[in-house]
Amino acid sequence: MKPRTWADGNPTGALRRAYELSDELDAIKAEREKSNSGLIIYTKDNCAQCKVTKLHLTNLGLTYTERNTDTNLDYLAEAKATGYTSMPIVVVDGRVIASGFQPDRLNELTL
Repeated sequence: MKPRTWADGNPTGALRRAYELSDELDAIKAEREKSNSGLIIYTKDNCAQCKVTKLHLTNLGLTYTERNTDTNLDYLAEAKATGYTSMPIVVVDGRVIASGFQPDRLNELTL
């Protein structure tokens, strides 16, 4: 817990508990971001399946990192390295979960 005090150096019990809860909430948020940080979606411009997949992931409450292969050649090389050619390509912790729009596969991410 980060030290937080009033001018006299002693926070009240209620204030101390509020800071503890704030720290716990920060830890929960950090853990959630960490657990979803491995979710990557390779997309391309003007791709209807990509748009629907991103919308579906958002509706599921999942955060993801989008890598647009039309604007970054490194991302295109990464997408090709998966062996899949249909966009979007959804990768979790280095493993391809879905290629194209596959809502059933995406729903499994919330289980």
